[in-house]
Amino acid sequence: MSKQFPLISKAAAMLKELFWYFWAGRTKGIGRCNSSWIHLHNRDERLGRRKDRKGVSCEWQGSTVLTGPQVLPRVGKWIMRRALCQWPILFGDCPRDCSDEPEVSFIIGFRGLERKPNLMTTLKTIAAQREVRAECVLVEQAMAPEIKEFLPDWVRHIHTPPAIPDMPYSRSWANNEGARAARSNLLIFIDSDFCVPADYAREVITLSSQGFQAIFLMRFGFHLGGHASDSVRNKGRIRSSLCPNEIVQNNVGGTMAIDRETYFGIGGHDEGFIGWGYEDNEFFQRCKTLNLYRYAYLPFVHLHHEMQPDLGGPLSQKNERRLQALSKIPARQRAEALAARNFGKSFATKSAMRQEVKMVRKHSSN
Repeated sequence: MSKQFPLISKAAAMLKELFWYFWAGRTKGIGRCNSSWIHLHNRDERLGRRKDRKGVSCEWQGSTVLTGPQVLPRVGKWIMRRALCQWPILFGDCPRDCSDEPEVSFIIGFRGLERKPNLMTTLKTIAAQREVRAECVLVEQAMAPEIKEFLPDWVRHIHTPPAIPDMPYSRSWANNEGARAARSNLLIFIDSDFCVPADYAREVITLSSQGFQAIFLMRFGFHLGGHASDSVRNKGRIRSSLCPNEIVQNNVGGTMAIDRETYFGIGGHDEGFIGWGYEDNEFFQRCKTLNLYRYAYLPFVHLHHEMQPDLGGPLSQKNERRLQALSKIPARQRAEALAARNFGKSFATKSAMRQEVKMVRKHSSN
């Protein structure tokens, strides 16, 4: 009997999770192509809902992984299929309208040709945005341009050489540079490894027209494994048979939309974060001081890549401590201080970044 116990426990957990998932989605008809999937969550979590809002808000801190699909992977495939039935992800080579007066600007920070396959796939999903005039601004943070020759003509390439040759990647700096270069009044920040739904920009424009200054719409990020990601990159479509490795919720780092003037008004991204992580968490805290739409309802698909080399390293740990310290300061006060800085300008940023990198290295060697 003792040898059978783990199997019995797993079966009991599977039944409990499946029952919970069907119960969570009972109001909308979970098996249909509708929004019932957005109501799924883990049993110890709570979602916020409002009758006048389209989606749901995660009422907890930090991102989490849905446990049901971890127990029974087919559940994950089923959820992703339902989500993409309602909000399809399409692929294209060029936007239908490459206007000099875009309604929305997608901004991508980038470094390293090893990320090129994912980037090119992400760009195809941006090109397939429906019923909007969209541009894409790619900010490459490298000593010499590497990705420019591979980019389609409709992507605007901005090159920002680092302050010093071996400076760690600064996503905040890249985002601020991209925001300054954007030609529209509405910014969408997106990671270079996320496939975006075809109606993402249109939904953002609609909500912005209703007065929302910042907009967070990613309900789930469906994280694919290596083979599934290869399939998407090679075939230019997401087959219904693909199964995500993880389904992540409440991830504020993958994408965010914000009014351009408002972005500068709250200080943009904090360039004191250098290296991997936590700049998005701090930025989201300041976005909460705005008229923020945080009732998410869109699915995104994350393409596999190797783990960040400095994840959990000295830089990442420093960024975490920085976030903890800043979180004790009122977000409005932080926004005012950051807005007064000359951020997002190469000539003004390099000196500060040199000093920041030197301080990090000195701390790491102790």
